[in-house]
Amino acid sequence: MTAKTRATKATANAAAAATKDVVDSVVATNKEVVESVVKAGTEAAQQSYAQAFNATKDQMEKASSQLFNVYDEATSFSKGNVEALIASGNVFAKGVEDLSKTTMTYYQTSVEAGVNVAKSMLACKTVREVVDLQTDFARTNFDKFVSESTKISEMALKVANETAEPLQERANKAVQVFVKPIAA
Repeated sequence: MTAKTRATKATANAAAAATKDVVDSVVATNKEVVESVVKAGTEAAQQSYAQAFNATKDQMEKASSQLFNVYDEATSFSKGNVEALIASGNVFAKGVEDLSKTTMTYYQTSVEAGVNVAKSMLACKTVREVVDLQTDFARTNFDKFVSESTKISEMALKVANETAEPLQERANKAVQVFVKPIAA
């Protein structure tokens, strides 16, 4: 082998070694770039996933909170309805008790008055006395009947109005509660 061939071969080997070093350097640099791009992409994906997860978690917490608030409001509203029914029932029971007492008192006084008139009729000496006594009794009894009937009717009307009051309040509240969200 000649010196020229050896020199060409040495130059070629040096060039090949230099090219290999450059290629190795470029490959190493590209590998670092790819690794940093993959790493950045992975971090960005993880960060996006974390943000999406947190946003979903926040929305679920808000929805759950709203659901529990609606449940609490519905429970509270239902409790108010039951309390109104109980109040209405108590008013009705008291009113019926008062009406019954008034009616029984009227019947008792009417029966006593009838017994007294019957005793008085037995003591009458003429038919005219019996007719006069019966006429007075009938007139008095009729007037008392009209008076007591009016009194009992007024009491019954008052009981009906007072019984309906708590229920009417709840109906008004229901309109406010259910119409308010629709209006908004």
